[in-house]
Amino acid sequence: MLRNKPAELAPHYYLNNLRVIVDYVFDHYQPLLSDDEAGFYEAFVSLPENCQQLLCRLLLRSNQYVRRAKISYAEINAIDDALIKLEHTGFITRVDSQRFTDWIGVFAQAELPPALQKTCLTDNHWVETDLFGDSPIELLTQHEKIYQVQHKDTYALYSLLFFGNLHQNISEFVLSDLGHRLYESYLTDHTQLPFKSRDQLLAYCQYYLCRDQYEEAAQQGADALLNLHQQLPEQTYNDQVLARRIENLSNKIARQLERENAIQQAIQIYQYNTRHPARERLARLEAKQNNLQKSLDICTAIKASPAHSEELEFAQQFST
Repeated sequence: MLRNKPAELAPHYYLNNLRVIVDYVFDHYQPLLSDDEAGFYEAFVSLPENCQQLLCRLLLRSNQYVRRAKISYAEINAIDDALIKLEHTGFITRVDSQRFTDWIGVFAQAELPPALQKTCLTDNHWVETDLFGDSPIELLTQHEKIYQVQHKDTYALYSLLFFGNLHQNISEFVLSDLGHRLYESYLTDHTQLPFKSRDQLLAYCQYYLCRDQYEEAAQQGADALLNLHQQLPEQTYNDQVLARRIENLSNKIARQLERENAIQQAIQIYQYNTRHPARERLARLEAKQNNLQKSLDICTAIKASPAHSEELEFAQQFST
């Protein structure tokens, strides 16, 4: 039985895909970009190809910090020259030894010099100097080149403008090329572009920032959750997708506040949320607070105009 030959990716497929994204965004959304964001595109397309390839690889790494010793790509020529060029053009920078806690995680414990293995990250011995005037951290950075990749936030913004969200990324092209997944072609009609204004775009960025901070806030407790809720975008600019995402996150915050026993704060959030299960949770909480008439009124409102069958079923059962 013959088997289909596996699809093969072009040697520089990742760069070709990145070019599709940045070219499309610059061509369609330039009026929405700041000077720095537009400058990113202009500086990127001016780079030699090996620099573009390396920058693409670095942008796709999850960590913004990278050791030179860990940069090895067979298809990229003259990597050291490319690093010098990228540093000269501001796409990468050498790390500061005074901010070692930001980047020390790029080393495994066993890779650190013995003097550093014996101390912890918060220990003052990390920065104490020896008799020759150098600290262990300074000696480490002198013998090991460590870079911080710049413009990762700009790359994320370009991805947001291209895909319309931040859960899709350049790997979608790879899946499509391999035949695993297909997506509709990105929009080419300027009148149908989902992002209409800079304010709308910034609202999306703020939403995603809050979404990414949720888990940390949930661990910190009620005050952190309330502070996070206050940071959610106040306007949605007639964007139903953005409004839905904000309300879903708002519900998630309120539900966690319930678990923190911050009931009144959760009620206040649910009261201004039209997304299910806000009204259900509100009816349950009012009943739990012995505000039975308020709970019944909420159920009556649900039965008069249910969001969907699940909400209606709840109201019918809970109000009997």
